[in-house]
This record gives sequence, C-alpha cells and structure tokens, in this order.
Amino acid sequence: MTNPALKNRRSRPDLGQLREDGQHDSLYRQAERTRLEGQFPGSFDSVGHDACGILCKIRKTGEATHGNVVRALEELAHMAHRSGEVRGEGDGAGIQTDIPRLLWKRWYEEAQFSPESVDAPEFFVAHLFVPQGLNVREIQDALRVTSPRYGVQVKLERVGQVYSRALGPVARLTEPQFVQLSGTVQGDTSRERNRQLFELGLELEAHHPVHVVSLSTHSVVYKVRGSAELLPRYYPDLSHPEFVSMCTIGHNRYSTNTLSTFEQVQPFSLLAHNGEINTIDRLRKEGHQLGLPLTGGSDSQDLNRVLAGHIYAQGMSLLEAIESVFPPVLSEVKS
Repeated sequence: MTNPALKNRRSRPDLGQLREDGQHDSLYRQAERTRLEGQFPGSFDSVGHDACGILCKIRKTGEATHGNVVRALEELAHMAHRSGEVRGEGDGAGIQTDIPRLLWKRWYEEAQFSPESVDAPEFFVAHLFVPQGLNVREIQDALRVTSPRYGVQVKLERVGQVYSRALGPVARLTEPQFVQLSGTVQGDTSRERNRQLFELGLELEAHHPVHVVSLSTHSVVYKVRGSAELLPRYYPDLSHPEFVSMCTIGHNRYSTNTLSTFEQVQPFSLLAHNGEINTIDRLRKEGHQLGLPLTGGSDSQDLNRVLAGHIYAQGMSLLEAIESVFPPVLSEVKS
C-alpha cells in the first residue's frame, strides 16, 4: 500500500534519459556526470558488478568507546583484499557509527548552544554530500525552508572537516563538499522521529543535487572514495578521542566495472551490502508500488531505500522488512 505522505510529496522534476538498466540517475549523479563524463567516457552508464568486504564490531557491554572505532578502521584496512582498485586508488570505504555525542557537545559549546540538548532523544545529525561547484548555502537554505514541514528544526550547520590531500587524483575529481547539520525533530517515538527525517531526506534528494549520507537520531556515516586507511586521514573527526561508539559497521567497496564516486560508497543509512542482487528488478518494482522514489544509484542503494520505506512508511520492524525484500527460496523451504 502506498503511503499517503510519500504520495503527496511534490512531484519530482524530469530526470532525463534512462541508463542501460532502465533507471534514472539521481540529481547528484547527474551533476557528477555533467562535470566528469568527458574525462571518464562511458563510466557512468555501466551497471556495477560488486564483491565487497563487510565487518561489524559491537561492544557487548553496551559501552561506547573510541577503541571500538579505531579497531574497526584497522580491521577494515586489513581487509584490503576485499576492495577494488582503479588507477591505484581504492573503490571506496566507509563506516557507520553511533552519533558521536561527545564531539557534538563540544561543537555546541563552541557555538554557545546548550550541550545538554545533544543527549535528547529528539536530537539528530545529518551528513550531506554536495557536488563541487554548487553553492552549499543554497542547499542549507532549502533545508531550512523545507524542514519545518517535517517537524525538523536545524540548529547547527558545519562545513565538515576533511583533509583533501589524502585523496588520490581521481578521488579529488569526484570529491564532494561535506556538510554536517544537527538539530531536533518532533515525534513521540523514535520510529516517528526517524520517519520524519526519512521523508525530509527524500524531499531533499528529489529536488536538489545532494546526497544524504546519513540523517538519523541514532547513527552517522563517514565514507570516502579510496581505501580504508584513508578514512581517519580524510576525516579528522574519526581520530578524535571523544569520537566514541558502541557499534561500528565497516564496508570496503569492490566494483569491477564502474567509476566509483563518493555517493556509491557504503555503508548507506541502514546497511552495508556485499554482492549483486539478482532480483533487483522485482525489488525496484516493489519500491515503485510503495510510492518510493528510487535512488538512481546502485542496486544496494535501492535495497537500502526499499528497506527504509518498509520501516518508516509501512511501520515494519527491521526483521520484517528484511523478510519482505528477501523472501525464502521456495525450493529450499522444507515442508
């Protein structure tokens, strides 16, 4: 059943010609194609073939530590054999962690805001990628105009700190502008609050060339077009002792035939995925039936989008959503 809130969003603008897999590029990828295709002809048309590496580190005690993040980064680098390489540069690596609330408290104090609000259940953090050459302020202004419709109040905006010199020459060409935002979102439950954020993210991507890296009251994602050892060098946040997490998910990307960009690197908002989805056409049709705009990206991006739609638009649990998109193979079901 299509969710009315999704159905009633403003119509998405014309997305141009179809790719060879029958999908439209996202507005973010269209901007990248316009800027880079002359240097990498054909690289934006191929359907990706992937074989990636994944890890997850969880503190069983429930304690958030910096060591959890450090060890996850080290072990992700040790899994370099499960990552691709093009022109001597890695296809991409990323991690998903708990929101680093101690860091955000520091930033709130520096901005003369109350740090206590960072511990509130309504507190959220957004990480956005904006293509080079576009005006970040326009995206931030659009977010401030749009966000009240979703019960969201943006409080602090930051240009995320990165060290661009750590990147290889190809990654430099595809490097986005990294934007961090935080604030509060209304809602009586965590599910309701994150549903509002999910719908806000859909609105942003549908009308602006922006990639929502993460937008949540629980987690953040840091990802880079390069090998895993670049992550703490490119993002100084990750090396800060106050960056602590109880759970860290890591992903090394291995795409055999496409030009990797920052947008395609995983983890996404809900998952880090390995391999190709041979039922992707059916899954994308399911997304259309739900009234979800697909990402215009990889099969893993669309899987993440459909899972999020089941959870936030249909009210499923994570396990129910997984069972829906990956039903049992009939020939393997025991009678």
